[in-house]
Amino acid sequence: PGDSVTATVAGKRRGALTVHHTATHLLHASLREVLGEAVKQMGSLVHPEYLRFDFTHPKALTKHELQQVEQLVANGIGAELKVGTSLASLAEATRAGAVADFQDKYNQDAVRVVTIGDLSSPFSSELCGGTHVDCTSSLHPFHILQESAVGTGVRRIEAVAGRAGVSWLQCKRRALDELADTLGVSPTQVGENTKALYSSHKQSIQERKQLQKLLASRPLSPVASFHPSSSGNPAFQLHSLEGAEGSSDMLKLRTQHLMKAHPEAVHIVVSKPSSQIMCVLGKKCVNVSACLLYTSDAADEEDSVDLGGRRIIKKKKEKIELVNEKD
Repeated sequence: PGDSVTATVAGKRRGALTVHHTATHLLHASLREVLGEAVKQMGSLVHPEYLRFDFTHPKALTKHELQQVEQLVANGIGAELKVGTSLASLAEATRAGAVADFQDKYNQDAVRVVTIGDLSSPFSSELCGGTHVDCTSSLHPFHILQESAVGTGVRRIEAVAGRAGVSWLQCKRRALDELADTLGVSPTQVGENTKALYSSHKQSIQERKQLQKLLASRPLSPVASFHPSSSGNPAFQLHSLEGAEGSSDMLKLRTQHLMKAHPEAVHIVVSKPSSQIMCVLGKKCVNVSACLLYTSDAADEEDSVDLGGRRIIKKKKEKIELVNEKD
């Protein structure tokens, strides 16, 4: 005859799948309760470590709606509802209230109905051929991980339940404990302490910006000036920024100030700390020919400077075009 084989089921994996499958049914029912019966299943993934559920809804769920959904699922788990199955025709099952989102995929004569809770008023009743737990108590704890968009009019929720939920909570607790240790406070004080630090950080950023604007408005003498021989062309001024004044933020502020303070000149600002060159036209500059900059690190390796009639600065490697910034 043929070879003998032995089929086995991976018990641990199957157990995790049953938990997330039943949790998916509770989630579906809870979404319909919170968002309305217009919610239709568009797909799902039952994984040992998490579940994923796609459904129709025109916009993102609010934080309050997600909390409501999560709480309804938790209520169903806490009630220790029994999970049962039965067979019926498709017409009988739908008349009894069973959710059947994929009508074209069912056998009209016999379908399997999975009911969670009392038959007269179930928490959930769906057509399903998959494996499930016997009681919802084994789904504890349940947590929604995230909600996102899949496409137009379709949303996605990812969640964990059972042992995967415990692992997720343990990971969150470790992260909270580490943060509490870093801040030198108890875990219950992390939220309040973090808000205070964030507020202080925002204030520091605003103060730094104000200080940068003040520094940028100080007079800046050019290290070199070039006056083209032909009349009607603006002077070129070369400026050098070093130390704290050479940061990218300060470079931008400095050039903006120079454009307004000396509107009839072309300004070339070199920042050694940030290895950047910026070339801008004063506000009143008109009819200025193109100026090209070729720069290497911190504007080193200069070949030549010729700001006469051709108005060109040559430096090696990277090319930067002169721009005329406007308000």
